[in-house]
Amino acid sequence: MHFAQLHQQVEPLLLANIWDAASARSAEAAGYAAIGTSSAAIASMLGYADGDGVSFAELKNLVVRLRAVTGLPLTVDVEAGYGETARVMVDNLLKLADIEVAGVKRISMGNVLHSQLQHILRQLFVAVRGNNSFQVVFDHAGH
Repeated sequence: MHFAQLHQQVEPLLLANIWDAASARSAEAAGYAAIGTSSAAIASMLGYADGDGVSFAELKNLVVRLRAVTGLPLTVDVEAGYGETARVMVDNLLKLADIEVAGVKRISMGNVLHSQLQHILRQLFVAVRGNNSFQVVFDHAGH
């Protein structure tokens, strides 16, 4: 079932928080229909404090491993977007989309950057890529 369809069922969608290949396999074995990374757990596993201590390269390498061990839809907590500009954030999101991430969550930023990012995402994911299934969730409380 497509990730967006999982949100349209009678029963609520439960996402298992994962942080490595073993936790992804465990979630799949337990019967979860989708999984999502936990930024705090990943940071702790790698020896960082939560809050963007993990580099985008480290996150991407982990996501590649997760995609290799499970076919479940995967959402990724991208903290504040792993970039100083909307363009860098979008480039990172495209890299995640290319490795078949179903969506991202918790992009925290100011209003101007948020507006720029929304504009670029609309152009890239819909017009250029035709990818209407990739989902992005903004954290408005993080302004």
